[in-house]
This record gives sequence, structure tokens and C-alpha cells, in this order.
Amino acid sequence: MKRILVILAIIISLTACRFQQEVITPSKNLTYIIDSAEYNFVLHTPQIGDHYKLNYTKREGEYLKVNVSYTGGCLQHDFNIFWNEIFLYSMPASATILITHNANSDACENNLTENIIIDLKQIFGDNYKDALEIIIINGYFTQI
Repeated sequence: MKRILVILAIIISLTACRFQQEVITPSKNLTYIIDSAEYNFVLHTPQIGDHYKLNYTKREGEYLKVNVSYTGGCLQHDFNIFWNEIFLYSMPASATILITHNANSDACENNLTENIIIDLKQIFGDNYKDALEIIIINGYFTQI
């Protein structure tokens, strides 16, 4: 009987660990710039910042996980998140953010991939709700 209780306790503890929710914290290497003039300047200037590849995104509540790749490895890389303060009242409502990358003159050439975690509440305030569609522009490749 004791063996059955011990085995049952082990099984319960192992399955309980699987269902623990991951704690998400925003990336520390982000700067949020909420200004339409800055946004438009970056949007209309080709190759602002350093090259990076935007691989995919995943919305997790009030956070947006953006998976990016770039070369480096010797210095911290920073990202700027621009928003022009405009909501598009389509169905669903949407907003466009523009992301630029600053390699801080990192000359190393390792291929790196990381998730940057964007706090949507930091950008949109209480308007970050789940129904808001977010369009992302890679600031390095803009040219209008």
C-alpha cells in the first residue's frame, strides 16, 4: 500500500510540473519609442540600424515574443520598438510596430537566435487586448 501511495505521489508531482505556466518577463535590451515623427523617419529611411532576420512571432497575453536572428556574440545587442500611435480600426483592430536592431559595433560573426519579449502594455497601454492584431515591420528593410 505504501508503495502505491509513493508511486502515485511521484506521478502527480511529475505531471504537475508539466502544467506550470512559464513566467514571461520583458527583454531588458529594448527601448520603446512611441512617436509618430520618429516612426515615420525610420519607416522612410532604408537600412536603419543593423541587419537582423525576423523569424516568427507568438502572442502570449500582454507579451509578444519575437524570434530574431543576427550575427554577433561579443557584445549585447539592443532593439528599438517604434509605434506611430495609430490604431487601424479594421476587423480586428490593428497597430503596426517597427523594430530596429543595434549591434553596438559587435564585430563577432556567430549566428545567434533569440527571443525578444515585448511588453504590449508598455506600448499600447490598456489597448493591448487580445483582439488587437499587431503588424511588425523589420526596420532594416524599410524603404517607401
